[in-house]
Amino acid sequence: MLVNSVPFTLEQILNRSEVVILDSNIMKGQNDSILDMVYDFDEQLLFDQRILEEDLPLLTKLIHSLNFRDNVFIPEGVVQESRNYLAKVNGVVVYHTDNFRKRKMSSYKRKNGRYEDTIPFEPEEERNLNLLRAHTNKFSKLIKLFPRKKNLSVNSVELLSKVVSRTKERKLKEDKHEVYRNYEDKRTDEYKQNNLTDEEFCVTGYELAKEGKNVALISCDKDVNRIIQSCFYKEHIFKIPKKGSLTLYFIPPGHEDYRIRFDSTLLLYNKR
Repeated sequence: MLVNSVPFTLEQILNRSEVVILDSNIMKGQNDSILDMVYDFDEQLLFDQRILEEDLPLLTKLIHSLNFRDNVFIPEGVVQESRNYLAKVNGVVVYHTDNFRKRKMSSYKRKNGRYEDTIPFEPEEERNLNLLRAHTNKFSKLIKLFPRKKNLSVNSVELLSKVVSRTKERKLKEDKHEVYRNYEDKRTDEYKQNNLTDEEFCVTGYELAKEGKNVALISCDKDVNRIIQSCFYKEHIFKIPKKGSLTLYFIPPGHEDYRIRFDSTLLLYNKR
């Protein structure tokens, strides 16, 4: 069910929801496009600057929301994903900072009659690196706010196991080679290697809605949408909340506002 909704600002979602749960892709750029983009450049850091320029205002708004709003929550898996993402992007910044220094030096040597087989340094790359630094700085500030927020976790392992099985059976994730194992034991290293963040994200939101909360999930992940749709419609792993509600928001590419992708209250209305 793709709801053709009016656009919402983040502030409007925060005001109309008792609980707002953020996915990591909202914080680190849509569909990991930033990380994918910068990893494509081993030598010259040349990319479309608009992606980073559009991302910085979104991070600023999220930092403000986590600072001053009490109804924003971060699932445990999202916290770890965000930290891993920051470590990877910081690694790219360190690599290109050192790479720029070496290439600038070799360029100077060529001008003085000495030659080194090095790719010439482009001035545009320095601006790109500065944008990437600005992104990591804001993202770092965002992560520092996580300990001040309540990090949510799944209550029912049994429900999670059903959702994991459904996701695997129907191949609801784009990565068809996803490994599902030992999701019951969160203490094992194998569990940590297991990417069950999407399933946990959906189950956590559903559990709170079932308790009577009006819950907003914010995610650009199509896997999350597929999991929620399948669990509500097929065999009804998720029952329609009688008092609470579950709404999934996403940001269309190139936009700063949010749209509704799923709304459980419409299911209840259509059932009457």
